[in-house]
Amino acid sequence: MTTIRIDQKDPALLAVSFPQNPDGNDLIRQVPGRRWSYSRTCWTVPNTRESVIKLGQLFGRDYCRFDEAVVRLYKPDATAPEVEQAVNPAWPPAGGPPAGGPPLSKRTIATHPKPFRYAPPMREYDRHPVIVAVTNALRVQQYSYKTLKNYKQALITLIRYVGARPLDEYTKAGYQKYLLFLVEQKRFSPATLNVHIRVCFG
Repeated sequence: MTTIRIDQKDPALLAVSFPQNPDGNDLIRQVPGRRWSYSRTCWTVPNTRESVIKLGQLFGRDYCRFDEAVVRLYKPDATAPEVEQAVNPAWPPAGGPPAGGPPLSKRTIATHPKPFRYAPPMREYDRHPVIVAVTNALRVQQYSYKTLKNYKQALITLIRYVGARPLDEYTKAGYQKYLLFLVEQKRFSPATLNVHIRVCFG
């Protein structure tokens, strides 16, 4: 799966990440203005409507996960279900392979690895101690899967923002600055912002 989000260092860029694969690199090289960022360990492209459309065409919309800020920026009238579908797409995607390629036979699927698009979302934060602790606490309280997913996504956004600094050392002023960043840079909706407020302040 390909993840597209507004870059935290430069809002004029989109950060694009996907499982390491030459096919993916060949595809993204078709996006004007793309660059590989060694510091971010991902590709960046201009934060424009044209880039978003091009990425969806190249990688297949069903195989892309868009940050909510990207959805709100380029489709401000999107309904809640549309935002949910873009931010947390169903996995594996329904239907056949992306447009542009022939359907795979059962024998081909059994004897050859699937294209990189079929790789599940990267789970680099699944073992983060804060995410593990919060997820387990919510499970004990029998929260819904959707709530678990929303809290986890909010924590991932916070962890990316804070960087290497431990969350328990982050101050109230730091969290308030972070929430302001979500409003001004990420353009989160009030409903999404409320989830982040609960994550930050309980």
